[in-house]
Amino acid sequence: MFAAALDKAGTDDPVAVAYALEGMTIPGPHGDTIVMRAENHQIAMPMVVSSIDPNAPIKFVYGGETFGIGWKTDGWVSTAENTLPTTCKMKRPPKP
Repeated sequence: MFAAALDKAGTDDPVAVAYALEGMTIPGPHGDTIVMRAENHQIAMPMVVSSIDPNAPIKFVYGGETFGIGWKTDGWVSTAENTLPTTCKMKRPPKP
């Protein structure tokens, strides 16, 4: 997303890049969409609810050692359910 904002802004000026990020989207890792909110420059994305489970199909591996446990997905919270209206009153520099 940042590289795309640099391309869109055509410069590495921080203010120009910040404005270029507003409303930008990228595909998420699970077929969802990740959005940079224009109102407050916060990322909005779904949330995965998970727990550690010895019956998980993929186990944790660290330093070549398998630990016999892995992540189990317990649920999803959609972007719409996970994103509250903002009360941000961000003071912005003028748009370049």
